[in-house]
Amino acid sequence: MKKFLWLSLFLLFVSIIIKWNSHTSIKPPPILGEIPEFHFINSVNDQPFGLEQLRGKINVIDFIFTRCNGPCPIMSKKLSRLYHEFSDNNLVQFISISIDPKNDSSEVLQRYAKEYGVNDTRWYFLRGEMSDIIEFSKTGLKLAADGLPTMHSTSFVLIDDNLRIRGYYDSQDDSRIELLETTLSLLAQDMVSRHQ
Repeated sequence: MKKFLWLSLFLLFVSIIIKWNSHTSIKPPPILGEIPEFHFINSVNDQPFGLEQLRGKINVIDFIFTRCNGPCPIMSKKLSRLYHEFSDNNLVQFISISIDPKNDSSEVLQRYAKEYGVNDTRWYFLRGEMSDIIEFSKTGLKLAADGLPTMHSTSFVLIDDNLRIRGYYDSQDDSRIELLETTLSLLAQDMVSRHQ
Protein backbone atom coordinates (compact mmCIF):
# COMPACT_ATOMS: atom_id res chain seq x y z
CA MET A 1 0.00 0.00 0.00
CA LYS A 2 2.85 2.38 0.87
CA LYS A 3 4.54 1.64 -2.46
CA PHE A 4 1.33 2.49 -4.30
CA LEU A 5 0.94 5.74 -2.35
CA TRP A 6 4.55 6.78 -3.02
CA LEU A 7 4.19 5.89 -6.71
CA SER A 8 0.98 7.94 -6.96
CA LEU A 9 2.64 10.93 -5.29
CA PHE A 10 5.69 10.61 -7.54
CA LEU A 11 3.54 10.48 -10.71
CA LEU A 12 1.54 13.49 -9.52
CA PHE A 13 4.76 15.42 -8.92
CA VAL A 14 6.11 14.50 -12.36
CA SER A 15 2.87 15.56 -14.07
CA ILE A 16 2.95 18.93 -12.28
CA ILE A 17 6.56 19.52 -13.37
CA ILE A 18 5.75 18.60 -16.98
CA LYS A 19 2.71 20.88 -17.04
CA TRP A 20 4.70 23.75 -15.47
CA ASN A 21 7.55 23.36 -17.95
CA SER A 22 5.20 23.25 -20.94
CA HIS A 23 3.48 26.43 -19.73
CA THR A 24 6.62 28.36 -18.92
CA SER A 25 8.40 27.30 -22.12
CA ILE A 26 5.99 29.32 -24.24
CA LYS A 27 7.70 32.58 -25.12
CA PRO A 28 5.85 35.88 -25.49
CA PRO A 29 4.79 36.35 -29.11
CA PRO A 30 6.91 38.70 -31.26
CA ILE A 31 5.85 42.25 -32.07
CA LEU A 32 4.82 42.22 -35.73
CA GLY A 33 3.83 45.86 -36.14
CA GLU A 34 1.50 48.55 -34.86
CA ILE A 35 -2.01 49.12 -36.08
CA PRO A 36 -2.93 52.56 -37.46
CA GLU A 37 -5.92 54.70 -36.58
CA PHE A 38 -9.25 53.37 -37.85
CA HIS A 39 -12.89 54.41 -37.57
CA PHE A 40 -15.78 51.96 -37.41
CA ILE A 41 -19.20 51.91 -35.75
CA ASN A 42 -20.15 49.80 -32.73
CA SER A 43 -23.36 47.98 -33.73
CA VAL A 44 -24.71 47.99 -30.17
CA ASN A 45 -24.97 51.76 -29.75
CA ASP A 46 -23.95 53.16 -33.17
CA GLN A 47 -21.06 54.97 -31.47
CA PRO A 48 -17.58 55.37 -33.01
CA PHE A 49 -15.08 52.61 -32.34
CA GLY A 50 -11.34 53.06 -32.92
CA LEU A 51 -7.92 52.74 -31.37
CA GLU A 52 -9.00 54.13 -28.00
CA GLN A 53 -11.44 51.26 -27.58
CA LEU A 54 -8.58 48.77 -28.12
CA ARG A 55 -5.96 50.51 -26.01
CA GLY A 56 -5.39 48.94 -22.60
CA LYS A 57 -7.02 45.64 -23.62
CA ILE A 58 -5.78 42.45 -25.24
CA ASN A 59 -7.78 42.10 -28.43
CA VAL A 60 -8.66 39.32 -30.84
CA ILE A 61 -9.93 40.63 -34.19
CA ASP A 62 -11.56 38.80 -37.07
CA PHE A 63 -13.59 39.57 -40.20
CA ILE A 64 -16.99 37.96 -40.74
CA PHE A 65 -20.32 38.53 -42.46
CA THR A 66 -23.64 37.24 -41.19
CA ARG A 67 -24.89 35.72 -44.48
CA CYS A 68 -21.75 33.57 -44.77
CA ASN A 69 -22.40 29.85 -45.11
CA GLY A 70 -18.71 28.95 -45.14
CA PRO A 71 -16.03 29.70 -42.53
CA CYS A 72 -17.71 32.58 -40.66
CA PRO A 73 -20.04 30.47 -38.48
CA ILE A 74 -17.10 28.21 -37.60
CA MET A 75 -14.94 31.24 -36.76
CA SER A 76 -17.68 32.78 -34.64
CA LYS A 77 -18.25 29.51 -32.82
CA LYS A 78 -14.55 29.27 -31.94
CA LEU A 79 -14.43 32.92 -30.90
CA SER A 80 -17.54 32.32 -28.79
CA ARG A 81 -15.72 29.52 -26.97
CA LEU A 82 -12.81 31.86 -26.20
CA TYR A 83 -15.24 34.62 -25.20
CA HIS A 84 -16.85 32.31 -22.65
CA GLU A 85 -13.49 30.87 -21.58
CA PHE A 86 -12.33 34.39 -20.62
CA SER A 87 -15.66 35.48 -19.13
CA ASP A 88 -13.98 36.43 -15.85
CA ASN A 89 -11.17 38.42 -17.48
CA ASN A 90 -12.03 42.01 -18.43
CA LEU A 91 -8.57 42.55 -19.92
CA VAL A 92 -9.44 40.39 -22.95
CA GLN A 93 -11.93 41.51 -25.59
CA PHE A 94 -13.03 40.33 -29.02
CA ILE A 95 -13.81 42.34 -32.15
CA SER A 96 -15.62 41.02 -35.23
CA ILE A 97 -15.69 43.39 -38.19
CA SER A 98 -18.40 42.89 -40.81
CA ILE A 99 -17.15 42.78 -44.38
CA ASP A 100 -20.68 43.10 -45.77
CA PRO A 101 -21.79 46.56 -44.63
CA LYS A 102 -24.66 46.73 -47.13
CA ASN A 103 -26.44 43.81 -45.51
CA ASP A 104 -25.03 43.76 -41.97
CA SER A 105 -26.93 46.59 -40.32
CA SER A 106 -26.53 47.25 -36.62
CA GLU A 107 -29.73 45.30 -35.95
CA VAL A 108 -28.54 42.31 -37.97
CA LEU A 109 -25.20 42.29 -36.14
CA GLN A 110 -26.94 42.53 -32.77
CA ARG A 111 -29.03 39.45 -33.61
CA TYR A 112 -25.91 37.64 -34.79
CA ALA A 113 -24.11 38.48 -31.54
CA LYS A 114 -26.97 37.02 -29.50
CA GLU A 115 -26.77 33.78 -31.49
CA TYR A 116 -23.25 33.33 -30.15
CA GLY A 117 -24.10 34.13 -26.55
CA VAL A 118 -22.79 37.69 -26.36
CA ASN A 119 -24.26 39.31 -23.27
CA ASP A 120 -21.78 42.02 -22.31
CA THR A 121 -19.25 44.46 -23.77
CA ARG A 122 -16.34 42.07 -24.20
CA TRP A 123 -17.22 41.15 -27.80
CA TYR A 124 -17.90 43.96 -30.26
CA PHE A 125 -19.42 43.69 -33.73
CA LEU A 126 -18.34 46.59 -35.92
CA ARG A 127 -19.45 47.97 -39.25
CA GLY A 128 -18.11 50.67 -41.53
CA GLU A 129 -17.52 51.77 -45.10
CA MET A 130 -16.16 49.03 -47.35
CA SER A 131 -13.22 51.21 -48.39
CA ASP A 132 -12.25 51.67 -44.72
CA ILE A 133 -12.60 47.94 -44.06
CA ILE A 134 -10.34 47.08 -47.00
CA GLU A 135 -7.77 49.67 -45.93
CA PHE A 136 -7.73 48.46 -42.32
CA SER A 137 -7.44 44.83 -43.39
CA LYS A 138 -4.61 45.43 -45.86
CA THR A 139 -2.65 48.27 -44.28
CA GLY A 140 -3.61 47.92 -40.64
CA LEU A 141 -3.61 44.16 -40.10
CA LYS A 142 -1.58 43.06 -43.16
CA LEU A 143 -4.33 40.71 -44.36
CA ALA A 144 -5.59 40.14 -47.89
CA ALA A 145 -8.84 41.93 -48.67
CA ASP A 146 -9.46 41.14 -52.33
CA GLY A 147 -12.83 39.73 -53.29
CA LEU A 148 -14.72 40.77 -50.17
CA PRO A 149 -17.05 39.68 -48.76
CA THR A 150 -16.79 36.07 -49.92
CA MET A 151 -12.99 35.92 -50.07
CA HIS A 152 -11.60 37.02 -46.74
CA SER A 153 -9.02 36.04 -44.17
CA THR A 154 -10.01 33.33 -41.71
CA SER A 155 -7.29 34.27 -39.23
CA PHE A 156 -7.71 35.71 -35.78
CA VAL A 157 -5.36 38.64 -35.21
CA LEU A 158 -3.97 39.21 -31.72
CA ILE A 159 -3.43 42.84 -30.68
CA ASP A 160 -1.87 43.69 -27.34
CA ASP A 161 -2.77 46.49 -24.94
CA ASN A 162 -0.23 48.80 -26.65
CA LEU A 163 -1.91 48.38 -30.06
CA ARG A 164 0.77 46.07 -31.46
CA ILE A 165 0.13 43.01 -33.62
CA ARG A 166 1.33 39.94 -31.72
CA GLY A 167 0.18 37.07 -33.90
CA TYR A 168 -2.03 35.51 -36.55
CA TYR A 169 -3.96 32.36 -35.69
CA ASP A 170 -5.62 30.21 -38.35
CA SER A 171 -9.19 29.65 -37.17
CA GLN A 172 -9.31 26.32 -39.02
CA ASP A 173 -6.36 24.89 -37.05
CA ASP A 174 -7.34 23.76 -33.55
CA SER A 175 -3.71 23.69 -32.41
CA ARG A 176 -3.40 27.38 -33.30
CA ILE A 177 -6.58 28.15 -31.36
CA GLU A 178 -5.12 26.36 -28.32
CA LEU A 179 -1.96 28.44 -28.69
CA LEU A 180 -4.06 31.62 -28.96
CA GLU A 181 -5.86 30.71 -25.74
CA THR A 182 -2.56 30.15 -23.91
CA THR A 183 -1.07 33.35 -25.33
CA LEU A 184 -4.10 35.39 -24.24
CA SER A 185 -3.58 34.15 -20.69
CA LEU A 186 0.13 34.95 -20.77
CA LEU A 187 -0.40 38.47 -22.16
CA ALA A 188 -3.10 39.14 -19.57
CA GLN A 189 -0.78 37.99 -16.76
CA ASP A 190 2.03 40.13 -18.15
CA MET A 191 -0.29 43.14 -18.33
CA VAL A 192 -1.33 42.70 -14.70
CA SER A 193 2.30 42.39 -13.54
CA ARG A 194 3.28 45.55 -15.45
CA HIS A 195 0.56 47.55 -13.71
CA GLN A 196 1.17 46.35 -10.17
